[in-house]
Amino acid sequence: MPELIKRMYDYRMAIENMRAEVTVAMPVHTVRPHRTEIKRHFFFAYDRGRVRCDETLSNSETSHVRLYQHLSTPDFYFLRHPSIKTPESGGVFNTSEINDGNSLTLNLPFEQPFNTLDPRRIGTDVNGFDIMETKSFNYDTLLDDFYNPLGENYNVSVDYVDGEKLYKVSYQVSRAGISGSHWFNPQKGFNLVQSKVESEMRGLYIDYSVILGMFDSDKGSVWFPQKIFHRHRVKNNVSEEETVVDSIEFDVQDETPFTPAGLGIPVGYQVAAFGEIKYWDGKELVDNIPYVFKPVNLHSRKVFWIVNGIGFALIAIFILMKWIQMLLRRSN
Repeated sequence: MPELIKRMYDYRMAIENMRAEVTVAMPVHTVRPHRTEIKRHFFFAYDRGRVRCDETLSNSETSHVRLYQHLSTPDFYFLRHPSIKTPESGGVFNTSEINDGNSLTLNLPFEQPFNTLDPRRIGTDVNGFDIMETKSFNYDTLLDDFYNPLGENYNVSVDYVDGEKLYKVSYQVSRAGISGSHWFNPQKGFNLVQSKVESEMRGLYIDYSVILGMFDSDKGSVWFPQKIFHRHRVKNNVSEEETVVDSIEFDVQDETPFTPAGLGIPVGYQVAAFGEIKYWDGKELVDNIPYVFKPVNLHSRKVFWIVNGIGFALIAIFILMKWIQMLLRRSN
C-alpha cells in the first residue's frame, strides 16, 4: 500500500509548472427541506514551489461575492482576504491598518501563515476539497490520508473496471467500525479513481470518484483529474461536492501570475518580503508607504462649483430682498 501512494505522489511531484481553473460546487442537504449551494471558483498557478491561488466564493442565498488571493514564493507572501469592513480593503491580521485600511496579513519572519493550496494535490483526498486545502502537499500527509487509517487489516488486489486494470486496496479498522476500499490506476499515473468508506457504528458513508483526463505537456502526456464527485453522509446529514477542472495547462512560460503587478495589488498595500514589511508602489516593493496620486475629476469639480455658486447666489438674493424690505419699512 505505501508503494502505491508513493507512485501517485511521485507522479504529481513531477509536475513542475501548471495553470488551472477549477469550480467546486457544494450543495448541502439536511433532514430539513432547506438547501443551499456554495460555489467556489479557483485560479491556480504553480511553478517550482511558487503557488498562487485565487478564490471567488459565492452563496446561492446571498448576493455577496468574496475574493481571496494567496501567493507564496521564496521571496514574499501575499494574502488578500475580505475584511470586516469591505471586501476591497484586504484582510487585517497581525498588522495595524494603514493607508485607509489597505493592509494585508503578515507573519514575520517570513513563513507561510496560511496554507496555499497546491493544485497538484487535487483529487488525492477522499475527505473532499475543504479538508484537502487545509493540508500541505507532501508524502507523509498522503500516507496519513490513505495508509495510517487502514489499521490492522488491509489487502491489495487487482480489479478490472471497464476493461482497465486497477489496484484495489480493501481495509477494515475493527476498533473504529470502519471499512473501505481505494482504487488506483497504474496506467494513468497511479492516480486515485475511486474510494468508498463506511462505518455503521458512526453512521458514516463516503463515496469519492475521479474522472481522469489526458493533457499535453512539454514532457509528454499528463493524467490529471477532470471531474471529482464527493458524497459524505454522517447520520442524516448529507453533503455533496462536485469539482470540475474547467481548464488546465502545463509548462506555461509566464512569470506574471507570481508578481505583485500580476496580482493587481493596489498601490500602498503591505507585502511580506524577505522577512520585512514592504509596500507596493505600482512598480516595485519599497520600504515606505508610497504617496497615492488621486487625479482630480474636473467634471465633478465643475459641477460642484456650479451647484455651490447657484446656492450662494440664491442666498445673496434672499438677503438682498430682506434688506430692501427693511429699507421700505423705514421709509414709511
